[in-house]
Amino acid sequence: MQFWGPININAVAASGNAVALFPNHVTVGSADTTAGAERRAQREGVCTRLEVYSTNGGLLELFDIAGLVSEIAGNNNVNLGTTLTDAYITAQIAAGKARKIYSAEVTGTAGDRPQLLQNIGPFVRGLAARFSNAGPTGAATINIIADGGFEKYEFGGL
Repeated sequence: MQFWGPININAVAASGNAVALFPNHVTVGSADTTAGAERRAQREGVCTRLEVYSTNGGLLELFDIAGLVSEIAGNNNVNLGTTLTDAYITAQIAAGKARKIYSAEVTGTAGDRPQLLQNIGPFVRGLAARFSNAGPTGAATINIIADGGFEKYEFGGL
């Protein structure tokens, strides 16, 4: 089991972008296409604990979804970034390649105890989160304890 956090997520509109989740020590990969360049990818795992702190109330959604792994910067590329667009999420869900695994309204808890959610359970592709509210204002900070969920590996080259 490994601690992931704190992970900060800015509030977005209900159809806003999500954030691909990685432990903080798992840095971005390389855009280099030569053999031995390091890549970052999402993988299967089990989320056993989730803590949520938010400065404003909103809807927290967790997705079982894998972003793209590429040397080209841009949305949906989890090797070099963390943004997963709503259009990408919608398309992946429609294709049966992603699913929403958790959704809950959270209240503003600045200075208070976090909302604690146990046993989110297994995921097969990777984790992403979206925090949305009517503003959209504020942010949420999440802490996760998970087993698996990411990979760093050496690229074979082109």
